Amino acid sequence: MAPNCTCNWRSISVALKGREDRAAPFYEAGDYDRGIHMLVGEENHRGLHKVASWLSALVHYLFLDDPRTQRVVAEPRADNVKMIGYMQSQCFHCEKEFDFPHKHAALMVLGRERIFDRSRLA
Repeated sequence: MAPNCTCNWRSISVALKGREDRAAPFYEAGDYDRGIHMLVGEENHRGLHKVASWLSALVHYLFLDDPRTQRVVAEPRADNVKMIGYMQSQCFHCEKEFDFPHKHAALMVLGRERIFDRSRLA
């Protein structure tokens, strides 16, 4: 199954089913968890106000796309304090840190109940 992917010259976001995501071996991935990977290339599409808009829309879509999805996960570099802070502002929490071969990562998790209990989009 192909991942959901949106690309343009400004940014890339990819959403994978949890067990297909490269973070799956590092946590108990549910059958319908979704993993997201994001790259924002242009400076004018960065910052809390921009990230709050596109990140909240992306995760809201993922929970609505498949009602069985219980968690959305991401694994930014553990020292990427700015992105981790942005994610925490959208109700993600850091479940743990772990090592990929290419980076030390923070496992950021957003549970379905948190987005619908606390998100401004719900």
